[in-house]
Amino acid sequence: MSRRGTDTTQADKDAILAQLFAFYESSEYKCTPAKPSDAELIRDRLRRHLKTKEWLSSLRVLCEYYNIPDLTHRSGLKQVCNDFDAIWQRLSTAFERNQGDKAIMTSLGVIYTAICADTLLCDKAFQAGLLDQFVVLLVDESCQNMALHGLLASISNSSEEVRVKVAKKSPILLDILDEHSGDESTADIAISIILSAIQPILQGRDDPDPILLDAICLPRILRAILREMRKRTISSSNVGMWFGLVGSIGSHCPSDLKGCPSALELLVGSFSSKDMRLRYQSIGALGGYCAAFAEQDDHSISPRKLLERVRTGFPDHLNAILDRYGRQQCESYQIFTCQVIYGEAMLRNAQDRDFYALGKVLSRLMQNTRAHMWDGEFRADHGIPMDSGLPYVRWVDAIPHCAEALRSKGDIALANIVMLEYLVMNKQITLAHDLAEKAMKRSPEVAYFHFIAVHTADNARTRLLLAKKGLRAKHTTPFLQFALLEYAIEQAIDLQMQLLSSETLICDSEKRWSLAVALLNDALADAETYITTAPPDSSLMKTILNIYIVWTLVVKGLDVFVEKLESYDLLQRAQSAEEFSTLCGSTVRNTDMRFVRQAIISMYPSAVKEWRDLVSRFDSETDRFQPTKEDVDSGLLERLEGLSFSNTDPAAKRKWGRPGICISTASLYRCSACGITSAMLRKCSRCGKAWYCGKDCQRSHWSAHKAECR
Repeated sequence: MSRRGTDTTQADKDAILAQLFAFYESSEYKCTPAKPSDAELIRDRLRRHLKTKEWLSSLRVLCEYYNIPDLTHRSGLKQVCNDFDAIWQRLSTAFERNQGDKAIMTSLGVIYTAICADTLLCDKAFQAGLLDQFVVLLVDESCQNMALHGLLASISNSSEEVRVKVAKKSPILLDILDEHSGDESTADIAISIILSAIQPILQGRDDPDPILLDAICLPRILRAILREMRKRTISSSNVGMWFGLVGSIGSHCPSDLKGCPSALELLVGSFSSKDMRLRYQSIGALGGYCAAFAEQDDHSISPRKLLERVRTGFPDHLNAILDRYGRQQCESYQIFTCQVIYGEAMLRNAQDRDFYALGKVLSRLMQNTRAHMWDGEFRADHGIPMDSGLPYVRWVDAIPHCAEALRSKGDIALANIVMLEYLVMNKQITLAHDLAEKAMKRSPEVAYFHFIAVHTADNARTRLLLAKKGLRAKHTTPFLQFALLEYAIEQAIDLQMQLLSSETLICDSEKRWSLAVALLNDALADAETYITTAPPDSSLMKTILNIYIVWTLVVKGLDVFVEKLESYDLLQRAQSAEEFSTLCGSTVRNTDMRFVRQAIISMYPSAVKEWRDLVSRFDSETDRFQPTKEDVDSGLLERLEGLSFSNTDPAAKRKWGRPGICISTASLYRCSACGITSAMLRKCSRCGKAWYCGKDCQRSHWSAHKAECR
């Protein structure tokens, strides 16, 4: 059982009650014939509570006046739910009869706000037409403040259906925002309602309904919120919520975000924040936007172009880079050498039929480059395949014979290496995975088996663990080391993104962030090793450099980012890596990471200048996330090995933004499955420790609850 909290100050509450009496103190009221006792009771009794700031007593007076149960207690909310139709009819009648009386209308708004504190009651009221009554209150200036707080209360803990209904009224809220631009209180409440209401529309996996998008006026929302950010009338909580939502806007509505350049500049400018979580939200948003226009990465090479380039040579400035590294150790020369050795070995096999000797050569090549074989065959001068008397036609089909010869002479590890390559080349992934698992158990120190197992594994966590273990294997080669490093980097990035975005992972938020930071730091350490030790012409170098540049800014912050850019000459390295790829026949794709890197470098100076004050204010008003030494230094492998995935805290699913005004102290129950709060929940009859809103929630939560149900 939990009590609803609130961020609303007493001053906010008093302002609404003051609005309730403002009309009665005005000359307009004194000159208007009063309806028989229709406001006098409220006026006289509530004035006493206003002077003593007794907000709850004011609500009790209203409940008494309208003859409804006391909404400040759970029992009263239950009575309203049980007799909802009659009570709602009474309130609706009062609403219809008193639309000319602004104080009565505001008092009804107080009642509606109290009802909306209970999720199930709120849903019932919206089904009965509460939103239409809120709209009437919104367009009346004297009732507007109470209506805004009521709407905020209705979506703070409501169902998605209610929030979508409120989202459709965004144009009305935007009109209010335009009229009260610069008014900190009204503008911030309106923004909070809008942001909370549009969340379920934008944050799903599927693209939103275009008709619904037109209804909420998304481009207008973006412009209005950015205007208020410049005027400093938006709270830090709403700034944080905006950053959380803009990523979904970029993913689902990239054209709307593209049409608002200031929004993109704010994302880039926020990288100056001292808060890693804000920088992380920004990279997620910018990445989601860039992904809509990005291309798939291309690591392939053209053997013909590469061989031609090695023969003719690279441009002088690239030759100088290769010479500094050691030309014979560079990827292009390694591939060239292996291609020559492969062709000679196949011709030799045609003469001596020695599959054992061929197998030993192939197993060595397979561990030294990723482009060691091509699917050739023996042909006559006129190009027709010739019968060589061998048990294969295609050269790759010699591999099973090599594996058999190696196995017959006791070279089991080499036999497994060549057979694994054959299975992967023929896309027999399941068989390759099973064989790699067996080979690792038999020969755990052979890095090649981990390399293939990573390639065939079905999830990021397993791939990362395999890559890390492969990097520790004793029997390895430079090619395998760099390939496993690349796997480890990309899988760590993928896994930490899953940790912070999925609803089915670690329950505790701090533990989730702690592990995500550890993953990111590990990925950056591996990336730094890669860019400083791998061949400069590696086809993966451009990808790793983009990852390193972008995530260094996110994890380490601005100062370290600038230092790394200069000390490693990262931008020049990225340009050289792309030149090498192009000359070796690999297309340079505009991937999401390349897109993000270019956006950051091009927009950063102007973006920081425009948004520095907003970002600094956000940093000063929020608790910064600072990674601990444990986050950075703790044993990642051990933490991953012990990682178990579980459902998130149900309460986390209900946090749609800042809470609305809370005018009731009713202690509400929280559903252990879906997280809604209500007085009408039922507890587990067996243990009494869990509460549910229905049988469906109880059934869905049983797997998590049964351990404590005694």
